[in-house]
Amino acid sequence: MKPKATCSTKGVKPTKVGPLPRAVSPFSGKTADYPIAHLERVLLVSGAMNVFGPNYWRMRVAEIAASPALTPVQRARIARINDLIERLVLRGNEADLACKAA
Repeated sequence: MKPKATCSTKGVKPTKVGPLPRAVSPFSGKTADYPIAHLERVLLVSGAMNVFGPNYWRMRVAEIAASPALTPVQRARIARINDLIERLVLRGNEADLACKAA
C-alpha cells in the first residue's frame, strides 16, 4: 500500500495569474553581438530545435531583442533568427506529418 501524500494548503493565499512579464535583457547594444552570433550558430546545428523546443529559442530571442540601444543591423539579425525559428518549426511539423502519413 502506497503512503498517502500529504499536502496542506492551509495558510496559502491564492495568487493571481496574469500575463508574463516583458522580457528583460542582461545585454546592451554594445554586448548583444555575441548572443546574437551564438543563436545564429546554434540554430543551424541539426537537432537544436529538438533539444530545447521552439518556445525556449523564442524566449532567448525576445530577451536579446529587449536589449536597449540595438543597432539596425542587430535588429535585422534578430529578425532573421526569428524567421529561421519559424522555418525550422514548419519543417519539423511537415516532417511529423510525413511520418504519420507513412
